[in-house]
Amino acid sequence: MQENFLPNRNLESAFVASLSAARLGRHLKDSGGNRPSALRLYDWNVRLSQGLYVRLQIWEITLRNRMNGFLSEKFGKDWPHRPVVSQLRKSDLDGLRTSVLRQKNRRGLDFPTTDMIVADLSAGFWVAMFAQRYSRMFGWPDNLQKVFPYARSHARHEIFAMNGRVLEIRNRIAHHEPIYHLDLLQLDHDLNELIRGMCQGAAAYADKACRFSFVLTQGPERAT
Repeated sequence: MQENFLPNRNLESAFVASLSAARLGRHLKDSGGNRPSALRLYDWNVRLSQGLYVRLQIWEITLRNRMNGFLSEKFGKDWPHRPVVSQLRKSDLDGLRTSVLRQKNRRGLDFPTTDMIVADLSAGFWVAMFAQRYSRMFGWPDNLQKVFPYARSHARHEIFAMNGRVLEIRNRIAHHEPIYHLDLLQLDHDLNELIRGMCQGAAAYADKACRFSFVLTQGPERAT
């Protein structure tokens, strides 16, 4: 950021105007009102978000596919169309029905496949499945290992809490919000634990492709 904008005040001012005062407000506050430092902090936040993207993508795709495998085994491969889904909480059931309808309209099908629906459902839907209210429906005390076969702990509340923290950061990144002020080391730990708990191959790929730790240690002054 420093090399790109400080030599040309016009470009820097144009960029700040495009970001808006509201978007840059947190960065300015945390930089003591110093605009160049705020821009470097903004750039570092972008790079942190970029660095986490690989692991977040692997987490979300692996989670929904592991859950689909479990639900298909328990309720049948066409589980989204089975009466059992009526047991879902209204907000979760509404999310499922919205995905089914969207796939019907998008593809011109009366009966979209489970794979189509699974890919359409939000990350929040999958995380909600580990809430206490679904413990009996899914038999989590006995079945959690089917989704997380390599997890160090199969305590439902721990899995739910970790997924919840990851979902929060995933949504913050998706909405381009600051994340640098959060406990990113804990988040990185949660992501590692969840991915490794589901699939060792996915964890190996994430470890190889993710540059988050490197960007984190650089800090805002050296991340450009």
